[in-house]
Formats: sequence, structure tokens, C-alpha cells
Amino acid sequence: MRIGQCLRCREGRIFMPVVTLVRRKRRIVLIGMMHLASSDFFACVRSRLESHERSGFRILYENIDPHLSLDFDSDEQREMQAKCKEAHHELVSRLASLGLDYQGEHIPLRSTWVSADFMLQDWQCHGLSVFLPTQAMLAGLEQGAKDPEGVIRAMRLHLTNPSHKVNMPHVIWGRRDRFAAKRILQHVKRGNVATFWGAIHILGMTKRLINVGFKVRDIEWIPAVDLNKLKAERG
Repeated sequence: MRIGQCLRCREGRIFMPVVTLVRRKRRIVLIGMMHLASSDFFACVRSRLESHERSGFRILYENIDPHLSLDFDSDEQREMQAKCKEAHHELVSRLASLGLDYQGEHIPLRSTWVSADFMLQDWQCHGLSVFLPTQAMLAGLEQGAKDPEGVIRAMRLHLTNPSHKVNMPHVIWGRRDRFAAKRILQHVKRGNVATFWGAIHILGMTKRLINVGFKVRDIEWIPAVDLNKLKAERG
């Protein structure tokens, strides 16, 4: 298997990578996520995280809903937060009608887990809105996408739209991958680490960990979405 792949698609089924890296006695497990996927996929990831935590792993995560948990200073930001929360509930409901589930609804964050993602000041420093993740997911539905493929395609187009004032791919993937890898390395000094991030981040994080001496021990692929099944259910 090539680590250059961030996902696999076989006969209408989409698979996410699970990469295990080792260096001496330390182990890092990178679980690639599809934020809009099947409930079975999220149950599988949740079970793996719980198993790793019982084995003494520190769990680090990507904050896919930063706007839901942060405290904002300005009335304008608080108003936007309220609107995003309302839109978020609408998003989950409409995804269900497409046969998809949302990660945030199935993998609740635990108090023992640690964010390896940007904080509010990091988003602002790079000229980005903290509301961007939900806005990207809503984009597909607002454009009238009638199937899961359309939602996912619209999300990516929203994030890479040239109208943004900053180089979105460079910040969303490049700088966040570097930030996450740095956080992982801080925690792995004290023990093994497992983290779950969008699959597109896994390659960049893996490369950065290899550069400091980690080696890939194993790559596993777990099913996230069966597009054929979704199409059949929609008739």
C-alpha cells in the first residue's frame, strides 16, 4: 500500500486510512476521517479510540466544530456563532435525508482528549474564519446537492475557492498538518498517541513524522461509505 493515498475507492465503496508509525518504543496511530460518512464507520473509529485509550494512549483530535465550543468577545461573533449552531442542526438533519451521518454527532469529544488543532487566535492569525468548517459543509447543501458525492465535492470547492483572500489549501492543510504534527510530537514524548483527523491531512502528518525518525509499520483501510448502498436506499 502507498502512503501517498489519502483515501481509496473500490467499486463504489470509500475507505479511510489508519497509519501506524513507530520509533523505538513509541507508537503513533493516525486515523483518517471522513467527516460525512456512515454510522458504522464512526462506531468503528469510536471503538478504536476507546481501545487505544484503555491501553494508555493519549488521544488527540482535529476540532471540526471550533465555533460550537469557543467563547467569543464581540456581539457580532456571538451572533454568527448562534446562526452557525442553528445551521449545524439543519445540516445534520439534511445529511440524514441523504443517508449520511456527521462525525460530530457520533464521536463526542471527551474531557481526557486533547486538541491538536488551531485555536481561535491561530485561525485569526492566518486570516481565516473559525466558522469555516461548518460553512464548507453547508455549501454543498445550499448548492442543491442531491447526493453524498455532490456534498463532498462542493465542500472541497468551497475550501479551495480562489476568491478567498488567503491561500486556503496552504493554511487548511499545510500549516495545520505541521501544527498537528508538532502537537503529536510533544505528547509522544510521554507515551503512545492516537489521533483522528480528516484523511486529507494524514499524508502531510505522516511525512513530517517520518522526517523525525518514525517509520510506517502498518497501513489499514476501513470502509467509510458505501455509495452503492446509499443510491439503492434512495431508490
